[in-house]
Amino acid sequence: MIAAWRPRQARVPSRASCADRDRAERTFDDDRHCATYELAACFMQAEQPLLPTPAPERWWAAQVMVIRTPDERLVWLSALASRRAAGITAMLSFFAGFLIVDGYSACQQLAGQLKGIQQCCQHVIRRCRAVARLGPGGLQSWATDIITVLREAQQAVQDAAARGQPADADLLTGLRQRYDTAAAFGITHNRLRDWDGDGNHPGYALGCWLAGHAAQVWLFTTEPGVEWTGNSAERAVKGPKRHQAVSGYWHTQDTLGRWCRIRSYLDSARNHGLTALEAIHAALAGNPWLPATPATD
Repeated sequence: MIAAWRPRQARVPSRASCADRDRAERTFDDDRHCATYELAACFMQAEQPLLPTPAPERWWAAQVMVIRTPDERLVWLSALASRRAAGITAMLSFFAGFLIVDGYSACQQLAGQLKGIQQCCQHVIRRCRAVARLGPGGLQSWATDIITVLREAQQAVQDAAARGQPADADLLTGLRQRYDTAAAFGITHNRLRDWDGDGNHPGYALGCWLAGHAAQVWLFTTEPGVEWTGNSAERAVKGPKRHQAVSGYWHTQDTLGRWCRIRSYLDSARNHGLTALEAIHAALAGNPWLPATPATD
């Protein structure tokens, strides 16, 4: 699963080399046993310059990519120089499971190698709430209908899973029809609506997106094991954000990359029952903790 968090603008000195970035992206390449799992990821952008320089025009944005398995025990933090598609797709080239995304279009390039893509419904709900507030009046209430339908679908899937049975197909079909109708309403009634901002009216843009990505929004109803949100990754990003708030910033891209690798190891080990001291001692002794590799047929 992949989800993304979009933070405020940040800058890094451009002297961080491509080799440094590639090395950071290969941090966890040895964990190939994750290739058929579900993954969740967030993108955290540093809120402070990583290295003050007298030439601010040479700075760019540094980010931390957070990837997490649904059980929230394996955590992978990786330093990125940017959210460019090439870096993201290269980092996840080994993965062939289900991915939750936040609408970031670059992730669609991975569709051919994945079992499926699930759009994070929490992000969909946020976008719907933003459109519903626009008006005029109750004209954008179709966006609220989308929220209601998705929550009812999730409740139906959850209740069915608790009973050990598949969700009611007729119920889900009816909910999907309501979703399609609401999205079509949003497209029709906002196609030519005046908008003070750039581009199309947000209601029209959202309606088109919902219609075009409907299969990915509804994947969780046909694949019960797939979560409907990327909240596990959202929670994983709290640690880096807290470190950033306390420490201010990382001095270089290399420093950020090393911090991510160490933090990934300690967090994952802790989530599997080891203390930080035990994990550090094992690593210094040349026998670092590693997650068990699933048995293969």
